[in-house]
Amino acid sequence: METSTPALTLGRPDYRSALIGVSALNVVLVLIMAILGGRFFVSPSIIDIHGYIGNFIFLLVVGFAGLLYMSKPGGPLGKVLLGLSLLTVVMVVGQIGLGYSTRTSIDALTFHIPLGVLIFGMSAAILAQLPYARKA
Repeated sequence: METSTPALTLGRPDYRSALIGVSALNVVLVLIMAILGGRFFVSPSIIDIHGYIGNFIFLLVVGFAGLLYMSKPGGPLGKVLLGLSLLTVVMVVGQIGLGYSTRTSIDALTFHIPLGVLIFGMSAAILAQLPYARKA
């Protein structure tokens, strides 16, 4: 009988719960960002909170990428997940830059909003894979 190889393994499986927690928090905060961004058109003063949470999300995704790296991901999906987490860091940096650009140019919103949707999708996809991680 053949045994199947798990798509995602962690050399440090004790990090799995922390990875899931940080990733879930990121997904929730990105969703809150969308809600606050939409509320900006009704209450412009809320944009400061939107920015503070955005900066916190940056710290969160950098921390997640570092934690994932330290967990030694393996399997066919391990390196892909690490690459996606690094890509998420780059996208969040761009998103923060676009967010500050909207203060002087409303045209930046044409990229800021879709990039936020992409960050949410990427974050949710990463989170969806983590519960299936197995010990290497």
